[in-house]
Amino acid sequence: MSPLTASVASFQVSCSAAVIFVGQIDVCAAVAYLSNGLPRVVSATGAAWSSSNPAIARFQVTNGPVVTGLSAGQVTISATYQGVSGTTQMSVQAQDFVQVTSYATQGAYTIGSTLTVTQEGYYGVASADSGQLTMVITDQNGAVIGASAPQTKSRGGGSFVIPATFVIPLGTTQFCRGATLQVGGVTVMASGGCTAVTP
Repeated sequence: MSPLTASVASFQVSCSAAVIFVGQIDVCAAVAYLSNGLPRVVSATGAAWSSSNPAIARFQVTNGPVVTGLSAGQVTISATYQGVSGTTQMSVQAQDFVQVTSYATQGAYTIGSTLTVTQEGYYGVASADSGQLTMVITDQNGAVIGASAPQTKSRGGGSFVIPATFVIPLGTTQFCRGATLQVGGVTVMASGGCTAVTP
């Protein structure tokens, strides 16, 4: 029996995290185990995805299935391929959080140069009606050498894109990217990594 004619013997659905926060995303995967013993990854090529409660977590399939947490609660994530279904459980929690997922730069990594850094990520505001999200740039010693204007984020969660422009000061050997979310008297921080500076 060829892979093209083999039937689905079993089906496995999984997500990279069992718990996500409101505003956070997670990537899921679906693998069909065929009657000829071969596995076939069908995450974005043929599997039909659904959430038991789209108000808690919703799906979007582009290059792969991505689930976004919308409100606190429990959901069952399901996928079906060739009439065979699989499920996995996910919990969405409301919590103050910030996560940096990627960044881009414009300018040279040299002393005295003006550099613009743009960070992307996800945030959640749960303990107040709103919070202030800021990108902070520090040097190798933790001293602040640049920051963005704060963005006000309402209760809930979602994605962010936030830029900061700064001049790399004398004595800097690396600059480190981060994001802070101020919610009431609580500050939540996330690191975006560090980059070496050319003298």
